Amino acid sequence: MLVYLLVFNKQVSYTADFGQTRTIVLPDQSTVVLNANSTLHHNSDWDGGRPREVWLEGEAYFSVQHQANAQTFTVYTQNMAIKVLGTEFNV
Repeated sequence: MLVYLLVFNKQVSYTADFGQTRTIVLPDQSTVVLNANSTLHHNSDWDGGRPREVWLEGEAYFSVQHQANAQTFTVYTQNMAIKVLGTEFNV
């Protein structure tokens, strides 16, 4: 199990440093603007059939692209999970 997690469950991480913002274009063409001192992670193996999931520490503005197959997009934070299909929102 540990080998699977280390080899097959790689994550991509983005960070906005103190006093900066950072704009990220995700593999599905959704965009995220990270606020200062914020971090976003997602699995490196996004494909068309799996739910789109990201993990956020801090604050970010999301512009989520709706997918033809109604694939969900979930943002996980320390206190909640936000599930959408395609919209714009701030967390």
